[in-house]
Amino acid sequence: RLHDHINQIKALNKSIGQYDKMIKTSFDQHEKAALFNQLPGAAAQLAPRLLAAFCLINPDEANEMQTRVGIAPIRVQSGKSTKTFMRQQCPKFLRQTFHEFARCSVNSSGWAKAFYEHQTKVKRCSPHAAKRALAYKWIRILVANWKSNTPYNEMEYIAALQKRKSPLAELILCN
Repeated sequence: RLHDHINQIKALNKSIGQYDKMIKTSFDQHEKAALFNQLPGAAAQLAPRLLAAFCLINPDEANEMQTRVGIAPIRVQSGKSTKTFMRQQCPKFLRQTFHEFARCSVNSSGWAKAFYEHQTKVKRCSPHAAKRALAYKWIRILVANWKSNTPYNEMEYIAALQKRKSPLAELILCN
């Protein structure tokens, strides 16, 4: 009985390996792969998922992508009170992809780390809310790159933040 389970696991691992190779080949051959293969923290696992999300939605604007993947919050206002909720009606795997990318980018991107730490330490957001807020920012950047067909460049982005005198630029300098 145990031997049968071990053989099934070996067969599954072989099949998964074949799928991984097909995904890598398809990703490498895609005309827009360069937009995703050098993203901070994306690596071999998340870059193809991000590309697939953009190919599925092909957004014209960042808010379209943020809403469709479930990263944009829902704000309900009544009188002077406002409540914010996480979107439930969305493709969970797409939301998870951007959430995971945001988490991974914190270790590889200076501004992403500064933003995440500000959200968790100063604004006292939960780690998940901070990752969603970071994913929200990333989607704005990635849609601009998608539309202009220009790969992301960390130094150019930070320089643009500094030029605009963005509060985020000051956070980067403090880290």
